[in-house]
Amino acid sequence: MRARILVTGAGGFIGSVVGGRLRDAGFDVRAGFRRAVPGGVACNLDNTDEVRAAVKDVDCVVHAAYGASEAMMMQCKTLLAAMDEAGVCQLIHFSSIAVHGDATGTIDEDVRSLTPNDGYGAAKIACEAEVRVWAERSGAAGRHALILRPGIV
Repeated sequence: MRARILVTGAGGFIGSVVGGRLRDAGFDVRAGFRRAVPGGVACNLDNTDEVRAAVKDVDCVVHAAYGASEAMMMQCKTLLAAMDEAGVCQLIHFSSIAVHGDATGTIDEDVRSLTPNDGYGAAKIACEAEVRVWAERSGAAGRHALILRPGIV
């Protein structure tokens, strides 16, 4: 049986490419869009019922949806709660290099000082923290989260 993967933001730059590559690799991709479109599912992260329906019966979520800074944290929480309810234990979360603000030089996983210079970067940091809490929650055996921070997109 092929793994079923929900890709949020499947209509965006990252989500469309990731979804296509996963499909080409043989995965069963459920493409999540803000509004239902042919070949996809409605997955407006501001709509709890849509998110619950979108995560039902998937093995993994690739969270590539883009949202307004002020809504991002609540949308992340909605997605994680729906994953909890559905028993989905695998998450690939797209954050942003914006969490580093105007940092220069070598920036890698070992850089611990996050200094965003705008609300978008701050919202991404808050979402990363929420994802870490979700992944490390007691009693959640088998949970795994990968946080990616793409650069110039």
